[in-house]
Amino acid sequence: MKIGMLGAGSVALSVARHAIEQGHEVLLSNRSGTSKLADALLELGPRASVVTFAEAAAAPVAELARGARVVKAFNNIIMTNFNAGPVRDQARRVLFVSGDDSDAKAFVTEFINKMGFRTIDLGGLKEGGKMQQAGGPLGGHDF
Repeated sequence: MKIGMLGAGSVALSVARHAIEQGHEVLLSNRSGTSKLADALLELGPRASVVTFAEAAAAPVAELARGARVVKAFNNIIMTNFNAGPVRDQARRVLFVSGDDSDAKAFVTEFINKMGFRTIDLGGLKEGGKMQQAGGPLGGHDF
């Protein structure tokens, strides 16, 4: 499966590594342009490619996202803890998942579980997403 990343910061690159390990293809984009992604592409290998952010932003959203399903995840945990692995003090770390498409949430949940983490479904994208984003009540905590 192709997994698109809007942005190529530490979160996207950490998730991309795990996705590639599971056999997925990763599409990276960022606002700064493709030249800033050269090191990431070298590290991630041939299963990673770049789509420019400018190209993506220039297309009408419906056309760009035709068939896309959005799931918000990986927002509650800081990358230092994520990169430390799924187990802390003999307990599994928790990642929250939000989205409006049940099949897409099931895919992301399975993806996270295969990495060794556990998930909690926070419901829809609007309300659940707010809870886990930075500044939200669940953002930045190591559960």
